[in-house]
Formats: sequence, structure tokens, C-alpha cells
Amino acid sequence: MSSTQRTSAWNGIAQHAKRVIATSAEDLLSDPRRLQSSRLRVGGILLDYGYQYLDEQALTVLVDLAEEKDLLTYLRRVADSDQVNPIEGRAADHMALRAAATDDSSELSDTIERERTKMFEFAEAVRQQEFRGCTGKPIEDVVHIGIGGSHLGPALVCDALADASSINIHYVTNYSSRSKQIYERLDPSTTLFSVASKSYTTPETLRNASRARSWFSSALGNAADASKHFVHITANREIDFGNELAFYLPESVGGRFSLWSAMGLPIAIALGTNGFEALLEGARNMDRHALNTKPQLNAAILLALFTIWNTNFLGATSHLILPYHPSLGLFTRYVQQLEMESNGKSTTLDGANATKHTTPVIWGNEETDGQHAWHQLLHQGTHAFSADFVGIVNDSDVDSNHWNLANLLAQSELLFTGHESADEPHKSMPGRHSSSLLLLDELDAKSLGALVALYEHKVACLGHLWEINSFDQWGVEKGKSLADQIEQALAGGQDDSLSATTRELIHTIRGRAQK
Repeated sequence: MSSTQRTSAWNGIAQHAKRVIATSAEDLLSDPRRLQSSRLRVGGILLDYGYQYLDEQALTVLVDLAEEKDLLTYLRRVADSDQVNPIEGRAADHMALRAAATDDSSELSDTIERERTKMFEFAEAVRQQEFRGCTGKPIEDVVHIGIGGSHLGPALVCDALADASSINIHYVTNYSSRSKQIYERLDPSTTLFSVASKSYTTPETLRNASRARSWFSSALGNAADASKHFVHITANREIDFGNELAFYLPESVGGRFSLWSAMGLPIAIALGTNGFEALLEGARNMDRHALNTKPQLNAAILLALFTIWNTNFLGATSHLILPYHPSLGLFTRYVQQLEMESNGKSTTLDGANATKHTTPVIWGNEETDGQHAWHQLLHQGTHAFSADFVGIVNDSDVDSNHWNLANLLAQSELLFTGHESADEPHKSMPGRHSSSLLLLDELDAKSLGALVALYEHKVACLGHLWEINSFDQWGVEKGKSLADQIEQALAGGQDDSLSATTRELIHTIRGRAQK
């Protein structure tokens, strides 16, 4: 049993959960204080948790847990570059990437500022057509080659905020023939490639970069100056990129936390320096809120506590991220990686097996598409889950936005209250599903920066409560090495160390490929 489970608050939560489970949604909603006590505002974001399946007493004891575990102190340790990743002996410096420049400079802050300035200068040169390709033509398209944390953050922000006048940003992630389809539509003389890998050992990225270079050389000739078309983003300073430009991020920043760094080069190209600075400002504002606000009014801590409540006490095994705005269509995928790669762990910091569930499965999609697919399961299925609904209050397309908001409010209410139909039981819906509503006043760089930072802080809080390391990902690393071994076996290499089942499948694939 972990120290979290030995706290008096944890035991108190368990007792309150039994009581709340026996309480109807109608009784919970009948509390007149619920309307005002279950919402808070952080800058341009309203968090409303009136549809969390808990009452004031349960929330009080959840906040007691945050205080017993001293979550605020832990978040400040992250901000202060303490070693919160003990397995790898590192800090987690994503907050340092967006910290305001001060007179109290350090080696880290100086490095961050230097790389950010270099990135902004290059991005503006591309945007203003001052940086040109090897034939003298300006850059019209950027192909960002990366995967996971090297891709999802930039893709989310550019998809949400880039306007039609921006330089076109394309993304190549998986190693497949589909990347060739992207190149068929591009002019190599006006295309810039940004090759992004924190370690610069990611197989998919290196292979896609090699394919891009072959396409470029084949089209323009081997003598074409590749330095006008290839730049690199990494934390690996051991690699010699010759005369090709490289941008560096700190080793102490995880890929899934890195969009604020040089990994955000596509963002800087798409939005410009002012847009990127607004993104940083929004995240910085959320940092101040998370670090300096008492738990009962702290949006990040509350979101983490709701996950503890729903996952560890109400039996939810999955959590939906439901953005009701087309510009946030990639937000679910971003949060999937952020939460599941960070907190999908079964080993605690002291090396013991976790005795409670850690992160739930994160899923969902842009709405209202999901309402015509898997909302049937949500309303009448047998699974326990929780959800976050994300909407935008003000949008230029008022008609469609009101439609989306109407559906957001309808779905969150119905999932909580359910619907009883005694005469037609097949139309009944049990309800009793928890959800939080996150309503942005408008979708701009500042509000998006704050929203992403909010989820980063939630992840850190949950890792501390579950006593796991949110900042490593050994499951990912082991899978990579095993895939390398199997690929060699598929090509005819030795497979003695592989399981009998895998060896048999390799032999089958070889046999079928030869026919």
C-alpha cells in the first residue's frame, strides 16, 4: 500500500464514495449551493464541475488529500527544476521554457532564451521570404518530420490557430508510402523540412528524413544545397549536422511537454513571433495559477482530484476528451499522449507494484461526430467512464458554434442525469457519469496555451498522488528495441531470442512474401 493510500484523507474519500454512490443525481443537483460553488475562472477559461458525481463533503475530503500530499509544494519543485524524474536523474523543465525573462539568469534560462531567439529569427525570415531555398525561391511549404511529442503539440496548435495566409505546414509521422503522396504535391525548391527528434534516434523520423532527402536530391540533383531546405530539432548535441541549421531543446524536457521549445518551430513559422509569445503567455498565466492557488480553487489540482475520484473510487476505467469545436479536433490526441505516456505506469517510485489504477484510457474525438458513433455506448452501455467537455463561447461562425454548444450542454447533462422510461426500458439511460466543462471565452494563442498547460499540471499532480514517475516512458523505449530486432529477423537475421510465437509469425510472413 502506498503512502497516499495510508493518508487519513484517502480513507475518508473511500467512505464518502460509498455514500455518494447511493445518492441520486437529482439529490446531488438539488443542493442550491452547487451552481456557484462548482465553477471557477482562470483567465479566459471557465471550469464548471457541476456534473461531477460528488457533493460538497466529498470534494472537501478530496481537497484534504491534496493538502496531505502537499501538491502545491510538488508543483513548485517542478517549477524550480528539482529532480522530479529520479529514475533518469533529471528535472522536468517544461515550465522553464515559458518562464518570463528575468535578471536572475541561469545556464538553463540563458540556453532557452538563446535557442528561442534563434528560432524566432529563423521563423520570421521564412515568413518574410528573407530565407530562400537553393534556387532563390521563398519557402511556401514546411514538412515537419517527427512523431509523438515531436509532432502532436505543433500539429495541435497550428491546426487550431493558423489562418489561411500562413505558410502551409505538413506533417510526416509514420514510416509509410503515404509520405510520398505529400511530396507529390510539393515543389522541392520551395519546401523546407524540419526533422524533429529529441534523441535523434527515433526510427520512424530518421527513415522519413532519409526518404525526404532522397526525394529532394532526386528532384534537384545531388549538388543542390540541402542546408537551404533541411533544419533539425533535437536535444542531442553530439550529432554533426554540417552546415545545416539545428535548434536545441533541453534534455530535461520530455517530448510530450516540448511544444514550448524549439520543437515548436512550425508554430513560430505559422503564427509568427507574436503568436508564439501569446501562447507562452497563456501557459505562464496558468503556471502562476497552478503554483499559487489553494487546492479548492486550483483548476489543475481539481482536475487531478476528479480523476482520482472517478478512477480509484467510482470505477471509471476510461476518460473522454470531447472538444466541441472543429479547430480543437487534435486536442484529444494530444491529451492522449500527454496523459497515457506520462502516467500509464504500474511501478511506483520505490519500485513496488502499484496497488491502485493509474491513468484511465484517454479517448474521444471532435464532436459532434462521436454522438453518431460511440455516444450510444456512453448513454446505455455498461462501462464506467468520466469526461471533459471543451467548448468555445465566442466564435465568428455563431450559428454552428451555438449548435456545438447546445450539443455539449445536452450531452453533459444527459450523461449525468440519465433518462428513465418505465414503459420502454430500452429507451432508459442510467446517467450518473461524471464530467467537467471547460469553456474558453475564445480560441486564441493565449487561451490555448493556458488550456495545454492546465493539462500538463494535472498530469504532474496525478503522478505525485499515484507516486509514479510522470516523466519517463520505458514501455515506449523497450518496444522500439524489440521492433529493431524483429525487423532484422524479417530480413533474414537471427531470431533465436524471440518467442516461439513471434518466430513462427516471422517465418509465415517470409514465406508469404516470397510467393
